Amino acid sequence: MRHLRPSFPRAVVSLGGGLVVLAVLAVGLAPGAAVAQVPLPVPLPPPAPDPAPPDPTPPAPTPAADPVAPAPSPAPPEPWPPPDPRRPRDPADAVVAVITPDPGTPAMTMHYPMIFTAPSGRMLPAAVLWSTSGVHTGGGLYSDLFVGLGDVAEFGIGVTDLIRVRPVPDDDPEQVKPFVQASFKMGVGEDRLFRFQPALALAFRKSFEHSFGSARVRTAALYLMASRSLGRRVTIHGGGVLWDAALREPTAPALYFHDRGVREQLRPVVAFEAEPIERSSIMIELNWVPELTRAPADVRLAGMLTWGVRYRITALFAFESGVRVQGIDQANLLDAQIFGQLSWGSDRLRRAIHDLR
Repeated sequence: MRHLRPSFPRAVVSLGGGLVVLAVLAVGLAPGAAVAQVPLPVPLPPPAPDPAPPDPTPPAPTPAADPVAPAPSPAPPEPWPPPDPRRPRDPADAVVAVITPDPGTPAMTMHYPMIFTAPSGRMLPAAVLWSTSGVHTGGGLYSDLFVGLGDVAEFGIGVTDLIRVRPVPDDDPEQVKPFVQASFKMGVGEDRLFRFQPALALAFRKSFEHSFGSARVRTAALYLMASRSLGRRVTIHGGGVLWDAALREPTAPALYFHDRGVREQLRPVVAFEAEPIERSSIMIELNWVPELTRAPADVRLAGMLTWGVRYRITALFAFESGVRVQGIDQANLLDAQIFGQLSWGSDRLRRAIHDLR
């Protein structure tokens, strides 16, 4: 028994140490158990640089947006009457589309107010100026100036070389220079009132009183004209003219043409236009003008046949040339004259009026 006492405490100590080891192993092997780790030293971040000093200049103010938006450009007016889809567009010589550089100006269609010497059934556009000046081989000069009024009327003034006076019946006729006259024309365009309606115009021309030697001469003419396009390149004009004239001599009673009656005053007027090549037209016109005789006092209407071409250089600029025979009803070809005339227009007044509205 003496030998067993000292070994008991050591056995207890050994048993206790084994239990401790077993407990540690059991805890370490248990599912979900956290394994203790030894923390590693973490290096410190580098020190932040010193902040830059603030800029003393204040920032530029941001421009405010314009609250007023620009007004949209007005849409061009719709054409009236609406075009007939079954009818091709007519770029004939008497109707020329004009492109205005200013988009705010309403579009227009250019109509020539004259054929050669007779008025057309079509009207100038509103506030458009048109001028024609020419010369012929007989030495005559002539010029006309027209202005369109509201697409339904025209006013014009000009100098003509068509009025001639014979001293006696067998003498050659002489021109009255200058022979100034004013004109007024009103009417409606094609298809304005009903379908297939031609352009219609009533034109009145009246001269001032002019002197030819000791005689005093006046004339007046009333035209009723219709113009119609046949297809794209052909246009016909037709109507009539009623002429009147007065011739006064100092020692003789005055002669008035209307004393002869309407049958002597009234004559037909016809014209034909064809455009075989774009911007180039061939035209033929039959018109009538009065010829006066001083002794004995007399007035008669002479037929005047004119044929020639019109070359449209631009929409508002054209050159015309041809042959004019005054007295064709008597086959008087010796009176034939070759003429050349320049026609031009301006729509500046139209644009100025539009800007004022």
